[in-house]
Amino acid sequence: MECNMERNYAVIPACDPSDSFIRVVRDLNRKGFEILVVNDGSKPECRCIFDQIEPMAVVLTHPENRGKGEALKTAFRHLILAGAAGTVVTLDCDGQHSVADTVHIAKTSQAYPEALVLGVRDFSKGAPFRSRFGNRFSSMIFRMITGVKISDTQTGLRAFGTGLLPFMMDIDGSRFEYETNVLTTAARDKISIVEVPIETIYIEGNKSSHFAPVRDSLKICGSLLRFSLSSLISFATDYSLYALLVNALEVFGTAVSVPAANIGARVVSASLNYYLNRNYVFHSDERTLKTASQYFLLACAILIGNTFMVSYLAEINAIGAYGAKLITEIFFFAISWSVQRCWIFRKRSKKINTAPSPGKSEQNKEII
Repeated sequence: MECNMERNYAVIPACDPSDSFIRVVRDLNRKGFEILVVNDGSKPECRCIFDQIEPMAVVLTHPENRGKGEALKTAFRHLILAGAAGTVVTLDCDGQHSVADTVHIAKTSQAYPEALVLGVRDFSKGAPFRSRFGNRFSSMIFRMITGVKISDTQTGLRAFGTGLLPFMMDIDGSRFEYETNVLTTAARDKISIVEVPIETIYIEGNKSSHFAPVRDSLKICGSLLRFSLSSLISFATDYSLYALLVNALEVFGTAVSVPAANIGARVVSASLNYYLNRNYVFHSDERTLKTASQYFLLACAILIGNTFMVSYLAEINAIGAYGAKLITEIFFFAISWSVQRCWIFRKRSKKINTAPSPGKSEQNKEII
């Protein structure tokens, strides 16, 4: 007989939950889940709700709202320090995830312990506009960034083995963008993503959701937007210098002026681009010498390919020197983004020490 001592942990961030949250916790408790609830700065009048669930769950508290990402990390940190072993399921507190789906996704995760399992909803039938818009927009951006198609990037019902907890702790983001950052980092690190269809439940038009379509969708794709802005600034610098040098060197002919102008402009713009990307796009804490040398190799490779491509296209009469530069820069934009995110400025996993499981007196505590 196989003996499985691993457990199912339900992690639920909660900000101003309704009375129905008590039923959610009760039903999960009856299914044998060990429940961790994070009170993320809820209003004082919600205190009675958390008091009622405390006999069934560990309640961790943020005195002020820190966002869903920080709430999830607080629970993950607690599990790591407790030496948890098993399956972690994250779900929302608003009753939009059924207990049956939660059980199903936990069982799926047990079959794929090294994968990230997503409970994906069907948005084609009666979904509120802001939910359809937010999901489709972020799914489109996600596919542009990673090349991976995911049906529901905003689902809060997810499951994974406890072996992925350090990975989850090392991901940027404090609010809704955290969950999409999990997906982009998983895609980057070749972690399998498994989709499981779940019931689509909207309560009163999903008005209890704290997701703001425009604001949070911009946060979700913030890294790509910052990279695009950095690239735009660098491109403007590069193109301006390129134009000046082409004009200054035109007496030498296209065969000389175009490559020379391209190389000179690229040296200046690449230095600016490295500084912006390291400090403002990827917020890298790696040693400057290491990332600079890696960026230099990338810049050299792109410069070689860029120079050959722009020189080749410039010889085509219908394109010309300036059109060749535009086409070439657009082509190499995607390559540069992928290499910098996945190699040069990649976040490194940090080791988190574990400690013995806390006693009963330590379970219901406030996180400062």
